[in-house]
Amino acid sequence: MASGRAWICLRDARLHDAEHTADVSYTSIEPTYGDRDPVLLATYGWHVTFAAVVAARQGDTTAAQDLLSQGSAVAARLGRDVKVNGTAFGPAVIIAQAIGIAVSTGNPGKALRLAQKLHDTSSLHPAAQNRLQLDIALAQCDTKQYDSCLDTLLAVCEEHPDWVRHQTLPGVIAQRAGHATTSRSRKIAKIIGATLA
Repeated sequence: MASGRAWICLRDARLHDAEHTADVSYTSIEPTYGDRDPVLLATYGWHVTFAAVVAARQGDTTAAQDLLSQGSAVAARLGRDVKVNGTAFGPAVIIAQAIGIAVSTGNPGKALRLAQKLHDTSSLHPAAQNRLQLDIALAQCDTKQYDSCLDTLLAVCEEHPDWVRHQTLPGVIAQRAGHATTSRSRKIAKIIGATLA
């Protein structure tokens, strides 16, 4: 429940509330060194990693990296992605979240290097897979790889049109990458229901 509240606060740009809720969530369930229960480790890992995402959105790169390191250590202990209450946590999730954090803290090159290490995203929830692709598209845009960016964005739009219509990021990415009017840009605009200037 705390995770859901923190996510809603983040989505609504209530970053202080998201930070507080995420902080309470992960500190209240922090495992001891001897804990081996994969459900406890995965739950803690998810919460601490979410706290890293919130810190990154607030521009606190140091806190984001510290929290991400804690999550990475837990993922290494697990050695695999574990599903708990419909959410996965483990090595693939850590890389996916690290990509998003790198993008939001202004390090798109790092995000793209991390993306090359991520081969199997099957443990990620479909919405998390979609968000990962948007983060990669944004990193490609930020590194002026506009054709690759539009290819990545178009793939998400074509595969999950109902999902992208409810997101603001696809329109932002398409707007920023649309330096040249292309058929891809027009297809993306049609799918997301936006006019790209």
